[in-house]
Amino acid sequence: MKKLLLLLICLFLTTAVGCSSSTDNTMPGTGDGDSDGDGDSDGDSDGDSDGDADGDADIENADSPCRGVLPAVVRDFNANHPDFYEGGSLTCNTTTRGLVDDELNSDKKPVFRSSSGTPGDSSKTCDDVDMIDDEDSFNDWYDDGRDSINVELELVEDEEQEGYFTYETALFFPLDNDDPDPGDDGATNHNYLFTTEIHTIFQYKPGQVFTFRGDDDVWVFVDDRLALDLGGIHGVEEGTIDMDDLGLEENRKYTLDVFHAERQPTYSNFKITTSISCFQTVAE
Repeated sequence: MKKLLLLLICLFLTTAVGCSSSTDNTMPGTGDGDSDGDGDSDGDSDGDSDGDADGDADIENADSPCRGVLPAVVRDFNANHPDFYEGGSLTCNTTTRGLVDDELNSDKKPVFRSSSGTPGDSSKTCDDVDMIDDEDSFNDWYDDGRDSINVELELVEDEEQEGYFTYETALFFPLDNDDPDPGDDGATNHNYLFTTEIHTIFQYKPGQVFTFRGDDDVWVFVDDRLALDLGGIHGVEEGTIDMDDLGLEENRKYTLDVFHAERQPTYSNFKITTSISCFQTVAE
């Protein structure tokens, strides 16, 4: 009799509210079908989508589109800053290596090492000239709290070198439209005295190279390690990174970070040539 009564109750509830043999594991309010409540459906609780619970949005899982474009952040300076100069005010004009450390810090920024470094041309009179005033002044260069603009540097396939892509200009003045009166730079024709910062991701394949040609400082880091050092105030200089020399793993993704500075109002050349055809945006 009791069993019959229980069966009748169950039949009544089934008719009233419905029954299902499956279980809905979606957390209330998330709607993503995961059980950790972070909204990313990867089974951990760190808020990114790489599944490893460390919150760093691993580059191996970057899902931004593949593009032949380098996103850049440009920051304006003037001759009142101790590291940026009016025309003709600097006597030592040469590449200077060793101004920054060999590895980026945890904020993906270069780290000050030396004011003087090692001049590339020993014949230059550099004994009494500091290329960088001090650590505090250098920390201004790529400070995220400083006013900046975002630009995109489009790489165009080289007509003379098949499989190579180039961004090139002898008039690299991305701030001209942002500041139409550049007189505080010691020049009136263009807005000189600025820094450029690029963060991107590429997939390593044997044979890839990355070349920079220009002035002034440029430091290129691959996988957070310094791979090209053309620091200092200088005329047009060129350096090439052969990715095969860096011990990278084929088909794995790596970060590529470029830090540039235009520090004297004479010229502003900026050329990148690379056989890397695809760059991705760094995941936040």
